[in-house]
Amino acid sequence: MIPNIRLRRLVPSTIALAVASAVALSACSAGGGTRPSTAPPTDSAAPTQPPGSLEPASRYGLDCASLVDEALAPAVLTVPVDPVDPLVTASAVGIAIPRPTSVIAEGGTVCEWSNGAPYNSQYGGNPAYAGVTVSVLPEPAAGWSSRAAQYGMPADATACDPALCTLSRVAGDAWLTLEAAGGTVATIDPAAAEALMSAAVAAVTAAGVPTPLPTPARTAPPLPSDCDSVLPTASVQSITGEAAAVLSHGGGGWSDWAEARLAAGDEGCRWAVGEENVATVNWIRDGRWAFDRAQAAGTFAPATVAGLPAGDEARVRCDAAYGTTCAVDLAFGPDWINVSGADQATAIALAEAVVAQLAR
Repeated sequence: MIPNIRLRRLVPSTIALAVASAVALSACSAGGGTRPSTAPPTDSAAPTQPPGSLEPASRYGLDCASLVDEALAPAVLTVPVDPVDPLVTASAVGIAIPRPTSVIAEGGTVCEWSNGAPYNSQYGGNPAYAGVTVSVLPEPAAGWSSRAAQYGMPADATACDPALCTLSRVAGDAWLTLEAAGGTVATIDPAAAEALMSAAVAAVTAAGVPTPLPTPARTAPPLPSDCDSVLPTASVQSITGEAAAVLSHGGGGWSDWAEARLAAGDEGCRWAVGEENVATVNWIRDGRWAFDRAQAAGTFAPATVAGLPAGDEARVRCDAAYGTTCAVDLAFGPDWINVSGADQATAIALAEAVVAQLAR
């Protein structure tokens, strides 16, 4: 589990993963899935959707029903599982933006079937959770990154036992991953996991070349690409009382969600003293749709953040299982911004500094 010392690795950096866990996700349906369509209204008299509120379509045109025969998923585990929303599953644990969000934001598809227990691999396992997730990430327009090449990804890889099964496959221009976890309530059938992944590979192969990722229409200024323009280091030092805090970067390992974050410019920022995080800011550009979707987890409480523009929203999450650390989630224009600090008051103060810095 994650140590309860300030923010010590409470929200790991994008690349602070072991290669062995690079295919791990904790996710469910996207790109349509089992939820109602979010296609824009065709009636010109209908209200216009706010920028960022429409979920990106799958670049392969695949939702969960067309990605695999959903009858294959229950065979992977020895307890009943049903389709669930990966953003809700992961948002029920911890305080971070769920990792699958980045894959979906890049026109990917993420599908989960589980027993309904909360689970977020970023925060360790849940013995009560049993589920299986399949993720499809299209190759970025610029090609796979140098970091992916450094670690030989995407690649075909398998690591399965009765408690945990992770698969990685390459299909045309896509990187597919599967994770199955049985906790203490179920065991995994590796052959059934292989069959589920094979069905997904076949669907992606049949879909052919993915469509280009569209550029969302937005009226708000773009989020800055450098961390000091999002939140100056001097502000972090002042608010946290940590004069030695500096911008820090993780290292080691790679994953599909890390690749998606890099492609979108959503790598985020963290400030640390030595190895201990004291503040983080993460975001999903044009990700308000994900902020809205994640609210169903029931872990987001209303928050007051001074300076937040009209029409924007603030929530706060504090998970007692991981100490006093909290995060403020902002629906800031079309974007989802997540700001964490050592406690609720610090997180709110940091969020207010971000809002002031990005004031439109």
